[in-house]
Amino acid sequence: VVMHVAYREAREKKHREAVGEDGGRLYLHPGKKRGGLWWTYVCSLVFKAAVDTAFLYVFHSFYPRYTLPHVVKCHIAPCPNTVDCFISKPSEKNIFTLFMVVTAAICILLNLVELVYLVSKRCREGLAARRARATGMGHCPDGATSSCKGDDLLSGDLIFLGSDAHPPLLPDLPRDHVTKTLL
Repeated sequence: VVMHVAYREAREKKHREAVGEDGGRLYLHPGKKRGGLWWTYVCSLVFKAAVDTAFLYVFHSFYPRYTLPHVVKCHIAPCPNTVDCFISKPSEKNIFTLFMVVTAAICILLNLVELVYLVSKRCREGLAARRARATGMGHCPDGATSSCKGDDLLSGDLIFLGSDAHPPLLPDLPRDHVTKTLL
């Protein structure tokens, strides 16, 4: 996510250098979670939850009750027969293990809560924008009302301010040549 933001900032800087300060901007806020950055952030949340879940699963497969035994019967080379191997400080290791398991479970829970929050927020914003367009509030002649300002920000990832030139990465939609502004 940090690298994606750095990429956006570098792209904005290159655009400013090529077009000039009065030529417009590609991103209004390069660090705001919109468009591709939103998807990058959501994928990172899913990835982090999956890694923590895999850790808990693998650890549980080695130690079924998430506790280390006090004695392990060793019969692998170089031991010639079955030998009792004692784990040093098993109580401290079990406390640390419990701390790691609880921390991983809390991280999974927080990642899933944040994922649900982000998806529900995006759905609410999409429904609000759809209702605004359906009631006719989506067309603002001068962009003077606050509802149009919000709709304008919800409509896409790229913001191209103050330029009559066609933005290079916008899709071929009827709104291709709309200049977006904030009040």
